[in-house]
Amino acid sequence: MSQPAFKHQPLADPAGQIRLIEVTSKFDKPLELSLRTHQIHQTPEYYAISYTWGESGFTEEIMIDGQLMMVTENCHYALMQARDRYPSVSGKPVFIWIDSICINQDDNDEKSYQVAMMDDIFTRASKVLACVGPHQDNSQTIHNSLNSIKTLSPNLYYRAERVVRPRNRGRLFSSPGF
Repeated sequence: MSQPAFKHQPLADPAGQIRLIEVTSKFDKPLELSLRTHQIHQTPEYYAISYTWGESGFTEEIMIDGQLMMVTENCHYALMQARDRYPSVSGKPVFIWIDSICINQDDNDEKSYQVAMMDDIFTRASKVLACVGPHQDNSQTIHNSLNSIKTLSPNLYYRAERVVRPRNRGRLFSSPGF
């Protein structure tokens, strides 16, 4: 028997509310998620994911509140990485914000409000995770090089890490290209 297709519930206040994903599945299991609505100023701690949508179309299945949703390969990969690298601690739920799921992409009015709030959404996140997609052939070389830089010049690494601290995120996301 097939699962019903996921359908977003409308936000009562699209200019003041956001949806957050609660990760309900465990490591090495298929992605199972639950979508929760929160006032933007009253959210639990959450991670915001910035990622590339990619070109592959909607090929991956995830479950949201028992309903099937198709997402891009990169979205699926980013969610799996976040779930596996930042698991629940002491039974505390893990919440994630990712635009392709948390914003109803079929509702242009909602999308307009939510896109206008993205600076606030990323600024309020406890962590912003950047995902450029699955590993490529040269990924390990790049990773090793970055670790070498971190080891050889910890001050350089520290200064780079400070760029995306919460107080600096507004400047980053208001710069050209965002």
